[in-house]
Amino acid sequence: MVSPVIDRRLGLAGNNGAKQPVTVVATSNVTQSGEQTISSIALLASNAAGVPDRVLCTAQTDPIYNGVWEVQTGAWVRADDMNGTGDIVRGTQVRVARGLSAGTTWYMTSADPVVIGTSAQTWSQDPEASETNITYGAIISIIDGVLTQHATLAAAVSAVGSSRCAIVVRDDITMAANATFPSTAVLCVENNARITTTGYTLTVNGRFANAEGHQCFAGSGKVIFGKGSVAAILPQWFGAVGDGVVATGAGTDCTTAFAQAIAASCEDGISDVSIHAIYIGPGNYVTGAWSLPPACTIYGAGRHVVNLIAKTGTTGVWIGDAGNAAKIVLENFAMYGRSLAGITYGIRLGYGTQQHGTEGHLRDLWVRDIDGASALWAIDINGNVGYYDHLTTYDSPGGIRLVGIANMAAMLAPYACTATGLEVNLCDVTGVEIEAPGNSCVPLKITGNATVHGLTIALANSTTISHLVEIGGSATSWEVSGLKLAFGDTPAGITVSNGNFKRSDATYFGGNATAGSYGGEGNYCSDYAGGKLTSFTLRVINTAGTLQHRICSPTGTASNFVAAINGATETLTNTPTGADGSTAMAAGGKISSAATSVFVLDTVTQRTGDCSYTVGDVVTSTGDDIRAIAYALSIDVNGVTRTRLVVQFVNAITGASYALTTGNIGAGEYVQVNFHGWISH
Repeated sequence: MVSPVIDRRLGLAGNNGAKQPVTVVATSNVTQSGEQTISSIALLASNAAGVPDRVLCTAQTDPIYNGVWEVQTGAWVRADDMNGTGDIVRGTQVRVARGLSAGTTWYMTSADPVVIGTSAQTWSQDPEASETNITYGAIISIIDGVLTQHATLAAAVSAVGSSRCAIVVRDDITMAANATFPSTAVLCVENNARITTTGYTLTVNGRFANAEGHQCFAGSGKVIFGKGSVAAILPQWFGAVGDGVVATGAGTDCTTAFAQAIAASCEDGISDVSIHAIYIGPGNYVTGAWSLPPACTIYGAGRHVVNLIAKTGTTGVWIGDAGNAAKIVLENFAMYGRSLAGITYGIRLGYGTQQHGTEGHLRDLWVRDIDGASALWAIDINGNVGYYDHLTTYDSPGGIRLVGIANMAAMLAPYACTATGLEVNLCDVTGVEIEAPGNSCVPLKITGNATVHGLTIALANSTTISHLVEIGGSATSWEVSGLKLAFGDTPAGITVSNGNFKRSDATYFGGNATAGSYGGEGNYCSDYAGGKLTSFTLRVINTAGTLQHRICSPTGTASNFVAAINGATETLTNTPTGADGSTAMAAGGKISSAATSVFVLDTVTQRTGDCSYTVGDVVTSTGDDIRAIAYALSIDVNGVTRTRLVVQFVNAITGASYALTTGNIGAGEYVQVNFHGWISH
């Protein structure tokens, strides 16, 4: 027999009968890129000898890519002794040095010629040439490539001591004693094996390698992961299955699996501060209530990619805290309450001993159908420096409530609420869209000092609603900026019974969106008590014996500052002078029949304490010395009594009322005054 020739420069076999041993053999398809663990061995681009680990791939999806490869930090490369013409023939052998198949020999069974990169390579194990043909038990340890069987996890942990090693569980086992893995040991659970923990505690201080995400823990015992042992905990490890049906609630009950995952995220494995994130992979998960420890972080694969489905019989708070809500983080999943009668809140945090927040946050959540008989809010947060963004609720009495102190929020969208869309207190919000509120709903409540920047309220066809925004008595410093209104395709059927904004004393301002009016759009704040900047010139003129008026700019053109005067126009219009109680206004006003020196302006209810305005000198062609004053007066006009803005004219010398009549204002003569200030609208 001819001995193999060794090329000492490259360390390679010079023939094609036997090749340099490989570190491990891969018996399933692997990604041929990057450093990774195969056959329980961590493979490196530069191992202890300073060379790449070699891998014999035998089961690639495309068999052309079988063969011996060298590990790289990026894409692997074929080994130098297995990458050229003539390097391999039918019968070429490779020996395995480490891993679960250590000591075995594999040989090429493909027909000649074998062309690297073109021919499919088929490799088979040679049982006669291998050192052993052992079938390993349920638990083995691997130290420096040496495999040892163990009867229990505790025995395996005791045997390996502080050695750098892997302990592999390959079949179902039941713990009979507590087991604590050192930081030097990697725990691998393979072949869909399960560890039953009932009555005992499994502590994993080293790395836990179960990348497949199958169930690997069963029973009611504790599982504790040390710091750095996992990147995230998967509820699937504890039996969660994403096979639920939203419409019916059918599917695997994942309540216990989620509870065990949450407990395992804690430092003590029960309910202490959470130190590990929990990741929920794609699927629909049927679950009952959760109670979260402080600092618990739960994030899903994506809103509507991960859907939590309320388990039949769930009552009270669906997702809540255990009393201390500090630093809790919830991200990227949807919740379907299924209109269950017993659920009161979809998410409720911060009403125990510790508020939510201290930089905890909620982000990218969709919560819907929290609208059963007991339902109150879809999302209800009492926060302290909490962050809340991209939150959507649908079909609930209350959509989102954010109270507490110094909270920040953005992109909130409560849809189809029946009681309150959004309630804020001591919170700054940027971007709100409140859509299709019910007839008994208050779309936005500001119960304490807060700001809302960029508010859109969209009213469905045939909506009849009292008001759109409610300002509470404790809200002494508030702001709503960028209010925009949207309507359905038949806005004529929309009714806002009172006004767009409601004060705590039950007075209203901010225009009225009835019949699709956009007049209330704009900016409002406590500095102006919800008032709107108004500036106009009122001219009353005798045109051929008939009094007419206009409300516009000083030059007689249209003004952008008369929106608070309903119907105001630059066009001269006959001025109504009939009985106040039965005569309608025209073009923004009328002359009072009770006091003809008073011109009544068509405004919403005015509160004297909230109005701030001035009137200029009266300009007149009558030759009379006249002055004017503006104030709020309760008056019945055409059967509607409310406090309106009025302008009264008086004789500047005597102080007597100056009647706006054709007796004082002759043909072709006029009386004119400028108004500027903030009034309710």
